[in-house]
Amino acid sequence: PEARSGGPSLMWVIRDDRYKYVQFADGSSPPLLFDVEHDPGELTDLAAERPAVVAQYCQRMLRWRMVNEDQAMERLKAARGIRSE
Repeated sequence: PEARSGGPSLMWVIRDDRYKYVQFADGSSPPLLFDVEHDPGELTDLAAERPAVVAQYCQRMLRWRMVNEDQAMERLKAARGIRSE
């Protein structure tokens, strides 16, 4: 997963050999799901047709963010001299 900011909204993206999952950080739009194996141009959003796949990638995203955002907060606290409890 990675965070991208290039437009009006921050988005989180997971991409593997089969799918690309896009989640907008501000919740302004529903998640997007593209089958990059069969639709390399990412023209057809399959999120509504494949809710189980969306749920799986959403869980992956949440796990990744929990680990990585916690680490980022710890680095920020350390840089500011704040001790963790």
